[in-house]
Amino acid sequence: SSPRSVTVNKSTFQAFGVPVSFTGDTEGFLRLVGRLGYWLPSASIASVWLNPESMTLSRQVYAGAGE
Repeated sequence: SSPRSVTVNKSTFQAFGVPVSFTGDTEGFLRLVGRLGYWLPSASIASVWLNPESMTLSRQVYAGAGE
């Protein structure tokens, strides 16, 4: 999605959604979510759709040094 301005703790960032789809088992999904949290600590998961063999999630990513 297009970035939008978001204020967090008096700092302003550009935020955008990133949809991601995976196939695999539940353990692999959870491991990947943990790694994404490590790699992108400023991102949050906005929503998750889980099926027996696939998962789709939408992450909200905050970019910028803050103002």
